[in-house]
Amino acid sequence: MKFSFFHLMPYPYLPDDFDQKYDSSALTYPNANFDPKLGSELYARYLDELEYADQLGFDGIAVNEHHQSAYGLMPSPNLMAAALTRRTSNARIMVLGSAIGIRGNPLRVAEEIAMLDLMSGGRVDSGFVRGIGWEYFGHSINPVKSRARFDEAHDLIIKAWTAPELFSWYGKNYEYRYVNIWPRPVQQPHPPIYIPGAGSTETMKFCAERKSCTVTPWRCCARSASSGLRHRPSWAGRRFPRWRVRAAGAVHAEAMAAAWESAKAGATPPEEQQLAVTTASVYAVETCADVVGDLFRYGGARALALSNPMQRHLRNSLAARQHVALSEENYEAAGRYLLKGATG
Repeated sequence: MKFSFFHLMPYPYLPDDFDQKYDSSALTYPNANFDPKLGSELYARYLDELEYADQLGFDGIAVNEHHQSAYGLMPSPNLMAAALTRRTSNARIMVLGSAIGIRGNPLRVAEEIAMLDLMSGGRVDSGFVRGIGWEYFGHSINPVKSRARFDEAHDLIIKAWTAPELFSWYGKNYEYRYVNIWPRPVQQPHPPIYIPGAGSTETMKFCAERKSCTVTPWRCCARSASSGLRHRPSWAGRRFPRWRVRAAGAVHAEAMAAAWESAKAGATPPEEQQLAVTTASVYAVETCADVVGDLFRYGGARALALSNPMQRHLRNSLAARQHVALSEENYEAAGRYLLKGATG
């Protein structure tokens, strides 16, 4: 069981009348509401928090990408990852992930991740995301082409990392006469790949075919597991060693150390400090599929509305730090239980 600290880097200084005056914090929210002085302080604070997570012993520290939004101040997660290569020593630096579907030049992503891998001494995990709807509108890209652009960009980047010789690429969305990236990543054949998504069957199938790890928000975890199990027999002819689903959730950093120590001791953190995010990993080998359910992390300033059974499940599994394996026959029942608990 491994623990990662995921950061959205939001802009929290919304006006008191935000709900009455604005429809969204993304795309159409005027950037006149952004205070550069506060923004500079936020970047310093957020990098400090990620550095602190490394010092506490988290296995990974994760950044992601969003555009034209107060929801997340990381239009370039690779810049944040670059800063973290020099400020951290042990944790995996997880870019979860680059929105390659809206990029006009996927090779730039391949080059930057290769640089990060070298700068970090091989500690980079590379995530690829399709991006949220507003980001396609914000970049004037037809969202109908999202899946095709993402799939092609993904395959191009992987080949750019692994091909030992110059090659050309002529696809439906991207054309390159010369592909011969310098430098190449230190991890071979390439850095680990994570595909965050909303739990769609298409994304799960894509990851299964390419032996990648799919990351789904915790509210979608049960749906992903159930859907994956139903469709898994149709993928049986594709021989891959392990297909995984992981759940992700945002964590605030305030009181993280105190909550972490309380959790390790088996105690329940104070309610006002408790942010429970459930995770479940699904391992599908050729002969079985087990849900590995438990903790993700405690910390933060606001509690999510979880039912009492789910809170007990989270606390017990966190205190025990042990995998709760469920048989394939109970797989969908477990998914229904998780979903019921997560939604109250």
